[in-house]
Amino acid sequence: MGYVRAKSLLYIFLLAFLVFYGPLLKAAEKTTKSKEGPSLVVAQPTFEAGKVLEGEEIVHTFIIQNKGTKDLVIKSVKPG
Repeated sequence: MGYVRAKSLLYIFLLAFLVFYGPLLKAAEKTTKSKEGPSLVVAQPTFEAGKVLEGEEIVHTFIIQNKGTKDLVIKSVKPG
């Protein structure tokens, strides 16, 4: 009788594991797959110029890195 109870508890544990952790495992799988291809990374994505007089030229360099596995193609850039 103890064997049957242990086997039932094992099935309950496995079912609970799949119900609670199954979606997390699937999400981790999607995250892994999404790393294929280009991956744009900007260390400092914003820049605050402060007070600027009309007609004054503002220059700032954004450092962009491709941390992906494929070439990153930037087709256009628009100021904010």
